[in-house]
Amino acid sequence: MAENKKGFILYADQQEVFKALTDEQAGKLIKHILDYVNDESPISDDPIINLVFIPIKQQLKRDLEKWEKRAEKSRENGKKGGRPKGLKEEPKEPTGFIENLTEPKKPVNDNVNVNVTVNDNVNDNVNVIDNNTYVEIQRIYNDVCLSLPKIQKLSQTRKNKIKGFLKDNTLQDLGDLFKKVQASDFLTGRKTEWSADFDWIMKPANTLKIQEGNYDNKQKQNDLVMDLAEKVRLGAEMAKQKLI
Repeated sequence: MAENKKGFILYADQQEVFKALTDEQAGKLIKHILDYVNDESPISDDPIINLVFIPIKQQLKRDLEKWEKRAEKSRENGKKGGRPKGLKEEPKEPTGFIENLTEPKKPVNDNVNVNVTVNDNVNDNVNVIDNNTYVEIQRIYNDVCLSLPKIQKLSQTRKNKIKGFLKDNTLQDLGDLFKKVQASDFLTGRKTEWSADFDWIMKPANTLKIQEGNYDNKQKQNDLVMDLAEKVRLGAEMAKQKLI
């Protein structure tokens, strides 16, 4: 944070990010933000925190740039010493007298100011995917999907796939996707000779299947089948003993 800047802003629409996190993750994110604004360059051991922090960090940077511009303008005005001496402001004509009445002015069009304000806010809240974001996504993928080939380079084709995914999903969704891939025995090749890679994962049809759980391990279902089979076997043995 800049020198003499003692505060920062969290925006109301960022509530959705916190709602999507567990209470533990939300607490970690708050600490992460506070560490960042105090120039501690934090890196969380939770890839989800690192991902959801990206747009917040970008917003904090934009706010800091605005603050620095205002501070610089104030410093320049201070150096000028205010209004030059010897200049007297012409007295304004009194209002309320008939002789001062003129043609009524057209109403001021506030649309320009409103549009500027709205556009400014929209730009602040858009998740802009800059090069730093891509680098962070690459790092998190390599850290999470340890069983898969690491990304050595993010080509423009890969960046376009990330953009396409983030049109309908959040950065947290992307982190969850990587986690589901790493947890899947099928996608990581722990049960087959084939394994997925980043390009396969980011194909829209494949990401949807992963999100819907098509490649989740079926261990729980298998356990239920085994338990049922064991119960049938024990029941048969007990019936046989009664007959004896």
